[in-house]
Amino acid sequence: MSEKEETLPTGSKGIERTESNNSNSQKEGDAFDPRANLSDEQKEKLDKFKKELEPFLEQDWEKEWTSEMCCLRYLRARNFDLKKSQAMIRDTIVWRRENRPDCITADDVDIELDNKGKMYRGGRDKSGRPIVYLKPGWDNTGDKEKDVKIKYFIYVMEKASLAAEQIPGGEKLVWVIDPKDHKAGGGLSTGNGIKVAREVINIVQNHYPERLGAAFIYNAPWLFQTFFKIITPFVDENTITKVKMVKDLNKSNPIMDISDPSEVEVDYGGSRNESWDYKKDRNKEDLAFPPKSRGETKETK
Repeated sequence: MSEKEETLPTGSKGIERTESNNSNSQKEGDAFDPRANLSDEQKEKLDKFKKELEPFLEQDWEKEWTSEMCCLRYLRARNFDLKKSQAMIRDTIVWRRENRPDCITADDVDIELDNKGKMYRGGRDKSGRPIVYLKPGWDNTGDKEKDVKIKYFIYVMEKASLAAEQIPGGEKLVWVIDPKDHKAGGGLSTGNGIKVAREVINIVQNHYPERLGAAFIYNAPWLFQTFFKIITPFVDENTITKVKMVKDLNKSNPIMDISDPSEVEVDYGGSRNESWDYKKDRNKEDLAFPPKSRGETKETK
């Protein structure tokens, strides 16, 4: 993939917030303030949320990870219900303690990287949101690798989330999903496919809330559409509204409404000719966002 994808949009002033329309709204040209569009009540809840969470934090990395932007994602995901939001973020902290997604390396998921590009980050939309491509048709591993498949998804989510945060106020991702069958000679059986999909949905909804900006599905065969209907009950309603099936990109291609052609691959209506190259791109994410060491576990003061 080209180095240009790592170039952030020039002149970005941050991502617009629309949670409320109070008089303290973010003004153009201001440094990004995550509290700018919060009501007074929401600000009070944020302060209370952070104070209640503080005694739960054991390690320095936990304190660093629970920024105001992070706390607000969990509050928004539970409609600023303090009890539910607190339970949700604590569950995630326990999950991160057990899985340390920030420590996963390319070496850990190499078997999932070595293909023609079944999942990778490439380009940004006009807001600076990273575009993540998911092409299960290039899957070349099977049922025995299902655990590393999930780890690889977490790896991509973690890196893409960090890329989103390079833009002031940025936190959301754009997904391009193309299930076209490329006969790569791998993939999960139907039963394990559904199990993995359910686990991935659980991870996204519970541990990466408020990260989905939009998702566009191309080349969906009837079997994929049936599969999508099976997993839909496990996806929250707010997420479903952000997913668009693109049946004929020559008639309607919504990703091009939010992206410059140079940022979208040719197959999806853009002019970007480069896609995944294992030899060139294998270590790209670790170079951009170096994994942490599991030894980085100093207790907070």
